[in-house]
Amino acid sequence: METLLQQVRVKDFKPSNFSVYSIIEEDGFITELEGMFNEKYSVDDFEYMVLDLSIKEKNGILYYMSYMTNRIQDLKNKIEKARVYINREKCFISIVKLKEFNLKDRIGEIKIGDEQ
Repeated sequence: METLLQQVRVKDFKPSNFSVYSIIEEDGFITELEGMFNEKYSVDDFEYMVLDLSIKEKNGILYYMSYMTNRIQDLKNKIEKARVYINREKCFISIVKLKEFNLKDRIGEIKIGDEQ
């Protein structure tokens, strides 16, 4: 299975929907971006992706296992201008970004460490 960072490089982002927008609005991501760029954003300005996880990775999320917590933190540190969300109840990781930001180019510059 691909590492988390490799998935961000190769998977396609999907257009945002109101559920995703509601989550990032509640989290303060939109307000943060509006403050940084002095622009107003709507649901149409965002894209998201849900990462594919193995059973081991899902269990790592569910039970707060350090190997998975460290991998998620590493991913968060490597992608700027995007937000990583973890749903522990449903055991998935999603990434939300502005459509205009080309995360794949930014990720292409990052050396992938020894993710498991």
